[in-house]
Amino acid sequence: MMGNQRKKLSATGRDDAQSLIKQPEPLSHGADEAACRELGQRPYDETQSLRESQKNIEALRDSEARFRGIFENAAVGIARVAPDGRWLEVNQRLCDIVGYSREELMTKTFGDITHPGDLEQDLRAMRRMSAGELDTYLREKRYYHKNGSVVWVNLTVSLVRRADGSPDYFVSVIEDISARKLAEEKLCEREERLLLASWAAGLGIFEWDLQTDCAIWENERMYEIFGHTQADGTLSKAQLIERYVRPDDAATLDRALTGGMKSGRPFHTVFRIHRKDGALRWLQLAGNFELTRDGAPIRMIGMLADITEQKRVEEANLKRVGLRADAPT
Repeated sequence: MMGNQRKKLSATGRDDAQSLIKQPEPLSHGADEAACRELGQRPYDETQSLRESQKNIEALRDSEARFRGIFENAAVGIARVAPDGRWLEVNQRLCDIVGYSREELMTKTFGDITHPGDLEQDLRAMRRMSAGELDTYLREKRYYHKNGSVVWVNLTVSLVRRADGSPDYFVSVIEDISARKLAEEKLCEREERLLLASWAAGLGIFEWDLQTDCAIWENERMYEIFGHTQADGTLSKAQLIERYVRPDDAATLDRALTGGMKSGRPFHTVFRIHRKDGALRWLQLAGNFELTRDGAPIRMIGMLADITEQKRVEEANLKRVGLRADAPT
C-alpha cells in the first residue's frame, strides 16, 4: 500500500517538475512567414552584392584596357615621370621620337636627353608645379635623339598628387614638331636670302593691310626711297596718294591697284613721287594681292624700285635721238 503511494507521488512529482520548465510558445503564422523571408533574403542580398562587385571589377578592367589602348596607340608621346626626373612609364610613340627603347629610357632621366639650353627652364617649372605655383607647363623644347640629332617637341606637363597632397608623378605629353621647325628654318633662310637680294637690287619690300590701310615696311630700303626715318614711320595708301604721289600719276596707280585686287594676279606699274625732301623720284611697283575664298582682297605684298636714274638715262637718250633727227643732213 505504501509502495503504491510512493509510485503515485513520484509520478506526480515528475509531472509537476516538467510543468515548471517553460515551454516555447508556438510561432504565429505571420511571424513564421517573416522569418522565412528574412532567411531567404540573406542569400539573395549576398548574391546581388557579389554580382555588383563583379561588375565593378569588370568595369575597372575595361577602363584600364581603354586607357592602355589610348596610352600605347596615341599619336603623341606620353610618359609618367618621377619628381626626381626618372622615367616611370613611356609609350611607344615617345620611344620612336627619341630613338630609345623602353628599357633604355627606364635607365635614364628626362634631363639625360634634354638639350642643355632647355634643362634649367624645365627644372624650374617642375619646382614651381611641386610648390603649387603652376597647374600645367607648356613649352617648345629640344631633346637629343639617340643618334645625336636634335628633336624639337611641344611639351605639356601636369602633376598628379597623392592623397596627402605631396607630388606623386608628372604626366608629360610630347608632340614631335621637328618637321614644322625645319620648315620654319627654311622659311627664315628664304626670307634672309630675299632680303639680301632685295638689298643688293635696291628693292624696298612692304606689306599693305587693306582692312586697316596700314603698311609694314620690311626693310630699310623702303625708308630710303621715301626719305623717311624710323621716327617718321610708314605710309598708308591714303597718305601716300595725298602727300607723295604726283597728282597726274595718282589715277595710274589707283587703276593698277584696282586691277590687281580684282584679278588676284601679280601686277606692276610706274609712278612718280616727291620725297619728303621734295626730290622727284620715279618708282616701279610690283605687287600681288592675297584674296579670301570669296575673292575679297586682304593684303598686298609689294616691292618698290627707285628707277629715277634709269628714267634720266632714257630721257637723255631720247633727247640725243631728237637732236640727231633735227640736225641738217
